[in-house]
Amino acid sequence: MPDYKKKKVRKFGKSPKSKHKNTGINSAENIEMSPKDKKVNVKPQSSNVRVIKGKKLERRHKFKIFAAILVFVTAVLTVLHFILPIGIMENLGNLTATLGAGSYPIEIYGTETLNTVQKGSYYYVLTDTNISAFSNSGKKIYSHAHGYANPVLKTSETRALVFDQGGDEVKIFNLSKNTNTLSSKEHIITANIARNGSYAVVRESNKYACVVSVYDLDDNLVYEWYSAVDLVNNVLLSPDGESLVVSTVNASGGQIKSKVLVLDFDSANAKFSVDYEGKTVYSLESNSEGFTILTANSADFYDWSEYEHKSYSNDYELAISRKISSQLILVFNRSNNKNDNHIVILSDEGEKITEFSFMGSIGDIAFLNDHIYCISDTTVYMLDQKGKTLASTKCEFGVVRIAVTAKQEVAIITNGDISRLNIK
Repeated sequence: MPDYKKKKVRKFGKSPKSKHKNTGINSAENIEMSPKDKKVNVKPQSSNVRVIKGKKLERRHKFKIFAAILVFVTAVLTVLHFILPIGIMENLGNLTATLGAGSYPIEIYGTETLNTVQKGSYYYVLTDTNISAFSNSGKKIYSHAHGYANPVLKTSETRALVFDQGGDEVKIFNLSKNTNTLSSKEHIITANIARNGSYAVVRESNKYACVVSVYDLDDNLVYEWYSAVDLVNNVLLSPDGESLVVSTVNASGGQIKSKVLVLDFDSANAKFSVDYEGKTVYSLESNSEGFTILTANSADFYDWSEYEHKSYSNDYELAISRKISSQLILVFNRSNNKNDNHIVILSDEGEKITEFSFMGSIGDIAFLNDHIYCISDTTVYMLDQKGKTLASTKCEFGVVRIAVTAKQEVAIITNGDISRLNIK
């Protein structure tokens, strides 16, 4: 049979593979083709794929928080430093000193209790031999022997000044220590201390009637004022210690003449003054808004900036004045009848808060949280601001001072001890 062989036939579209070397021109079979309109689909990343950030961003975030806290704390401490009297550390030390347990009764040193000053959570007691401080709970914070013949107590928000009237020394205490001691060659007439720790001392002088010296917190002399003729009987410093107020007294033609002057430390001339004909200034009381001048029948308030005047007067005679917190309590009575009393409370701005009558002798008076406490003979009364008796209780004979330790509780102070009394 015939031998058939398959013929090789070239098909369209195909060509034999090129065997020549690469000349830089792509042959047809080397050209990669892709559809014109077909887009490449990019699949989104799986949801379980996490992006891990480094520690640097976390550290930066923590640093910003720390810096913000530091700035805030610094700002608060700076504000407190200027708001609080003297400084943060002294206020903190005073607060710490009042902490701790105590108990009543408390024995006090000396034979005569001369003064008591209430200061919120604690109170001072001045006797003829010692200056002491006690917390309301009965803890003895300190007791120092002053050794003065005629001790007088003046206080600021955080410190107590004791001077020997007619003597030659001044001592200042906070609740931790004796901070300042000043010795004088001339006899001391009076003294006072400001909120910021500055203090003023009035002394006799060989060339003048008297000299007033003002010292800063560190006992540096910052100002002196000389009175040629008139005697200075009261002295006061503004809370910031930058203004001095003095009251003077003199007799002319058989009549007493008093004057109150306000002085700045850059001049010897008064920038403000007021005269009191036929009157004696009993005391000068300071507060944050201004100062009050107390005479026998009046209380005159002047603010520190414009010296705007507000006045209170009474037909009775001033018998007791107590400055507690921002209130000033005054007791007026008849000179021939000590049982007929008018009780007045003035605010920090010199406004009258209340006034009412009280029948009965008043040995001491105090004020706390809109309640008035007074001792009359052997009874302690708690009154509201209209004079209504809310509670009363009997106490021992010989109580000379009281300090309010709680709403219905007072410390009663005699010449030998302190005991606690509940007012029912």
